[in-house]
Amino acid sequence: MDEKIFIQSQRLYVRTWKPSDLDAWYQVMSHPQTHLHTGEDPWSREETKSQLEWLLDHRIGWEPGTFNCPLILRATNLLIGRVGLNPFLEDEHIPEIEWTISHSTGEKDMPPKSVVRCLPMALRKRNFLPSWASHFRSTGYQRE
Repeated sequence: MDEKIFIQSQRLYVRTWKPSDLDAWYQVMSHPQTHLHTGEDPWSREETKSQLEWLLDHRIGWEPGTFNCPLILRATNLLIGRVGLNPFLEDEHIPEIEWTISHSTGEKDMPPKSVVRCLPMALRKRNFLPSWASHFRSTGYQRE
């Protein structure tokens, strides 16, 4: 099995990482507008490769719980960013929804902000939010 799709909608899906994601992820992470609100500098190809290798080595997304995985546009299978559910305040049982989405999703009628609006609902619907999680903390890039 080379990938696992675990959240999907009519237009998007979230799956595990693959080695072939390097070029598309680099295109997202190297663009300055992607980092407009993150406080990070655009990523180098080496940094992108190192991050991807770590995610692959640790099989992020293969087990239930927290994850940080690619967001894919279903119509084109284009990687347009990453989304994740990360521990934020574990002692208070508050997860953090994290996302980094390309400055352009490739579709006129689907700006990045509309993508992130659906994340909490999708995570709850697919039981990715633990039953103890009653609050969200969202971080990431939003632009319209």
